[in-house]
Amino acid sequence: MGTSKSFGGPKGPQPLLPPWFDDGGVDGDDNSEIEPTPAIGKQPRIFNPEIAGATWSQARSSLTRYVSSPTRSNLRRAARAYSRAVGGSKGAARSAVSFKRTGARFLKFISGVSSKGLAATLELFGLAEIIGRSSDYAIAKIADKLAPQGDTLEDVDARKAFVDTMAELYTQYLSKSTDLKALESLKVEDIQLVFLSYVANYIFQRWLHALGISLEKKNVSPAKAIKLEKEIRAYVRAQVKYDFQSIDLLSMDESNAKAIINDILNTAYGCIQ
Repeated sequence: MGTSKSFGGPKGPQPLLPPWFDDGGVDGDDNSEIEPTPAIGKQPRIFNPEIAGATWSQARSSLTRYVSSPTRSNLRRAARAYSRAVGGSKGAARSAVSFKRTGARFLKFISGVSSKGLAATLELFGLAEIIGRSSDYAIAKIADKLAPQGDTLEDVDARKAFVDTMAELYTQYLSKSTDLKALESLKVEDIQLVFLSYVANYIFQRWLHALGISLEKKNVSPAKAIKLEKEIRAYVRAQVKYDFQSIDLLSMDESNAKAIINDILNTAYGCIQ
């Protein structure tokens, strides 16, 4: 584990998000009982006064330039300008309060499933009641427990990043299984990549607010907006790397986890500067 890892996203064709993400429904055959699933993933649009302020002028201009001319060089310039606008890598990591809190819970949960087993970990998190329920329902409850609704924009971004990461986990490990115990097959290397996915999803969500303003300013078509969002997400994923070296993700406590998460986010923002 002495080399830097980069999360490139799920391999192969990308299916639609799992049913629990979009509308709260669950999949099942005609003979199965449909369980109510907590609605997750739909978040309010919250205005960010920082992005509207003068300190974001250069970042908005760079991003608007990329929207008008979506070249690789313009995307790199926009990324650097955005990173500076949020206070650089250290400033961005320092302000990511909800991300680090949710990330510590996520790391504890996913490493617990891998090392202690699903049942013991669910018991630890007060989620024993989901044992035996559908994977759709169970994952939605896990999301509500580990990344609850919050009041700030950063709370919303941390939750959305978590939900997106759970959707990727669903696709890779649970789409062909109805049993959450499939997550017990996660190896340390898998957990590292899953967590880098969470970091990349979070950075993308934070950047997305600035992108939205630029898209509205240039009156971009929905098709082009989706294309640009995909390009930016792919760029962030390609840049987010971290050398885990001898870090033992399976045995760290919450305090150590937050310190490691801060360092990972600091490094990730540094990569896009």
